Amino acid sequence: MRFEAMANIVTAAADAGDRQTAVAAFSRIPTTYPQIVVPAMALLALCVREGDIMGASAYWQILSNPSVEVNATFIEPTAMYAVAMIGSGQVTEGLAESELMFHRIRNADTDTSMKAQLAEEVEEGVDFISSYMLTRGIADPRLAPVTGFVEPQPGFVTSPHPSGSISPSFEDNYDPYALTTDFKGSSIISDELEGAHGRKGPRLQEALGRFRNMRRAGRHPRYITYSKLISAAAREGKMDLCHDILSMARSDVPLLPQYSVVRYGWSSILDAMVGACLTLGDRGLAEQYHMELLNMGAAPSANTFGLYITTLKESTKTFDEASEAVKIFLRAKAEGVEPSSFLYNALIGKLGKARRIDDCLFYFAEMRALGIKPTSVTYGTIVNALCRVSDEKFAEELFDEMEAMPNYKARPAPYNSMMQFFLTTKRDKSKVLAYYERMKSKGIAPTAHTFKLLVDTHATLEPVNMTAAEAILDMIRSSGQRPEPVHYASLIHARGCVLHDMEGARRIFNSVMSDPGIPANACLFQALFEAMVANHCVADTEPVLSQMKQRRVELTPYIANTLIHGWASEKNIDKAASIYNSVSFEKREPSTYEAMTRAYLAVEERDQAQAIVVEMLSRGYPNAVVSKILELLGGGGNHEVPVATA
Repeated sequence: MRFEAMANIVTAAADAGDRQTAVAAFSRIPTTYPQIVVPAMALLALCVREGDIMGASAYWQILSNPSVEVNATFIEPTAMYAVAMIGSGQVTEGLAESELMFHRIRNADTDTSMKAQLAEEVEEGVDFISSYMLTRGIADPRLAPVTGFVEPQPGFVTSPHPSGSISPSFEDNYDPYALTTDFKGSSIISDELEGAHGRKGPRLQEALGRFRNMRRAGRHPRYITYSKLISAAAREGKMDLCHDILSMARSDVPLLPQYSVVRYGWSSILDAMVGACLTLGDRGLAEQYHMELLNMGAAPSANTFGLYITTLKESTKTFDEASEAVKIFLRAKAEGVEPSSFLYNALIGKLGKARRIDDCLFYFAEMRALGIKPTSVTYGTIVNALCRVSDEKFAEELFDEMEAMPNYKARPAPYNSMMQFFLTTKRDKSKVLAYYERMKSKGIAPTAHTFKLLVDTHATLEPVNMTAAEAILDMIRSSGQRPEPVHYASLIHARGCVLHDMEGARRIFNSVMSDPGIPANACLFQALFEAMVANHCVADTEPVLSQMKQRRVELTPYIANTLIHGWASEKNIDKAASIYNSVSFEKREPSTYEAMTRAYLAVEERDQAQAIVVEMLSRGYPNAVVSKILELLGGGGNHEVPVATA
């Protein structure tokens, strides 16, 4: 028990960066202690973080002792130690030690069923070391010809931009700023930015204070620490601070392109600046830092290219985000970037929203073929895309595959997608509730959207059960949450549109409007307008529209769609057009154009309908979106859509 307690102290102290305590406690543990590898791993990791390779070697000797029984937990420290050795210039030694240990781990006495998984995890460790060497242009000296030239690996897409020499040399591994780098302080700053060791959330101000004290003492952090500070500042919306940190980096560790270590460090700093600019909506400035990366023979990371895609909505003049996403993805490949799961997820997400399901499945297959493991986000995105095109069988197959993933990280989004699919498309109450039960069995807490789907399920699918629908609000309260406007909107919609109980719908709406604890929201008005249109009371909507304006609730495109449809059904095209014109050009959605086109066609004003379609075509929506509306005019799916110009 005494040695176990000492081992626990070593691990806790090492994880906290307290080397003095960790070493003192470790010295009290005999080398014959069966579990000595656990504290040895913790101290090895601490030495690596502090850049003390000699210190790390002492603990590596314990781990690599032939009498020690190895297992999967040895993979991470092996990769960590190898990378530290390689980074310090001891390339051959680092590779030899890792290869020997990985061989022992592969041949470890373990359950046959676990052999394949163990081998896969070892390969991940090997890939990590290879990637580290590749990104720094470090070659294996044991394989290099006399000339020092190393053949590129087959299948590797090289960047068209100039890069440093790949033959090993002093400059490959030498960091001219190593002596003034504060490794321990850098580790503490990283912990503060990442909210490590039980702290609640990131602490940017504390990290900045430590950073400035470090600089006052004539020291500076690691390159990656500048990157983390820039990213943290961007998350808090502080672009000026990002520029300040970059300026300090340019002063502390100026780019010396003849040293590959410095080039690699600067690639992470500039990559963080590209990401910061994208996060805060300045794509022009992001492109400038992107070009600076290319000029030094580097490129943004795969995840930063993913940010280029996820931030498209706020930047692009065209609404064909899917095509833009594909262009960004292909640019990443052309610049020699190996795609990550985040980059694939971003691309597949945009393709799914555009209903380009074949492209979704193509990139999903490519991702798996490249050995990039789909995450639960990937599966959720694909499942959602399949639901959009009503491919029930494949959606369920992939959903089952997702749940069977090793180390599956349960998330609510895929369950919500399946529930919504069976609610709105298949109208299958039992299936909706079955996926809700599966969600609960995985320990996933229902979201506000989940509760809305449950309200809609009980209130709109046969057999309709309004008591059960209203009970969902009590369920929300019992979970420690408060019912949101969207939940009351579902009840209003159900009363008015399903039960055609207009009086009941108004009663719920009025009670919510009189409750100061519930904010007035567009979804509440939309539900009431839908109920009024469904009950042929569109003439009564004008006082409610005035009430909405008094409450400063925006007229959304979806409310406009409902009112346009209502007035068109009354053959009052002037009122419908007035509502349409109340929605600004920038806010109009494809569904808004569809509603107004249908309204004009309903009163046989074909020329006006064509004018609406022409405006829609100028917005640059994908073909899959515009084809449906073109068909209203008899245009068909092969209509050539003109490209919108700036």
